[in-house]
Amino acid sequence: MKGKTTVLMATALLAGWAMPAWGHVTAEDPSVPKDSETEITFSVPVEEGGGHAHAMHALHEGHEEPGAGENKGEPSKVYNQEVTISVPRQFEVLTCDKTTEWDCKAEAAKGSSHSGQAPGGTVTFTRLTKSGTTMDHLSFTVHTPVNRGTYRFPTTQKLSDGDETDWNGDGVTNKNPAPTVQVTDEAAGDGHDAPHK
Repeated sequence: MKGKTTVLMATALLAGWAMPAWGHVTAEDPSVPKDSETEITFSVPVEEGGGHAHAMHALHEGHEEPGAGENKGEPSKVYNQEVTISVPRQFEVLTCDKTTEWDCKAEAAKGSSHSGQAPGGTVTFTRLTKSGTTMDHLSFTVHTPVNRGTYRFPTTQKLSDGDETDWNGDGVTNKNPAPTVQVTDEAAGDGHDAPHK
């Protein structure tokens, strides 16, 4: 059974003031069930003025499905050109969703798996069009680990103007922390409000 998690990189605003130019990642219950095939969607915005997103938020399965009321963005002179997601060890990289605007390549890491664990890998999305918007939604499918835990997905965002941001920090010592996904005991299809056992 396929579960879905949406990871949103969103521009943060506080009391009508823009956050400082440094970014951070926050997780709003970004959980996926262990040992299951799961689709993860990253929403990758471009900040006004050609900068990068200030924050990345994750939504749990059961929230709005990708495409249902999501921010589709506005036409923009500066847009995402390439997004590369490093999938951590213990996840098996399966596929990625190509669209009319995006090509993608899902690759398992080279080498053998360690102690029977999947080797992780990368998913690279490359824009096919010569124009874009302030928001993109990029999906890929993985098989999740059998072990519970919180896993980081370092992400590199390249813009059409050549600007690049690495979302790869630990959230403590780096201003650009990587998005995280929590692997739980929750069965695929159980929503956030499902009874806990």
